[in-house]
Amino acid sequence: MKETDLAKPIIFYLEEHGWSVYQEVIIHGRIADIVATFGKLTWIIECKTSLSLKLLEQIYGWRGYANYISIAIPIKSNFGSSFIETFLKNDGIGAFTVNEYSEVYKRIEPKLNRKVIGISKFIKPEHKFWAEAGSQKGYFTPFQQTKNNIQQAIKGYPDGILFNDFLKKIKYHYRTESTARSCLRKWIDSGVIKGIKIINQGNRLFVYPIDNSK
Repeated sequence: MKETDLAKPIIFYLEEHGWSVYQEVIIHGRIADIVATFGKLTWIIECKTSLSLKLLEQIYGWRGYANYISIAIPIKSNFGSSFIETFLKNDGIGAFTVNEYSEVYKRIEPKLNRKVIGISKFIKPEHKFWAEAGSQKGYFTPFQQTKNNIQQAIKGYPDGILFNDFLKKIKYHYRTESTARSCLRKWIDSGVIKGIKIINQGNRLFVYPIDNSK
């Protein structure tokens, strides 16, 4: 069973219980396999194909970030001893198990933690579909958000717009406009950001949309 195969039934389980699910979410430089929300409640779940010290350290590190934290492992994975199960319960960490038929069992109920940081600001709609939980690649980044903002905004200017004026109309992840101007010009010119081109006209930079379908 791959981690992505393990995560899918967990996602279905959460959605059936009314949770909104987001995958491969970056929070303070770390990636959570699954982040789920229900109103103001948040839940972080790490999915791994075996129970290991690495997994325990990983989920332990999410304490204080979400109202609930849990691990998800295949049902064939042995907890090894009552010590591990006691450790999880004492620290309020929940545990799901998944069998070969993708049936989900809640082995340990996570405890509610009311004192948590707000992680909603790290969640984007794209996290619902951008990358599969457990894939460990292709996760949605602030740069991806900037790219999307640019590619959508430029469609509204079929006749072009001054580059500097365009920057004032989009949201980007750079801290300053000067950094955004230099970095985005490089990424547009190199083709990393598609659907847009920069043209120098009379010593002034204009941006125009490109129809990539042609």
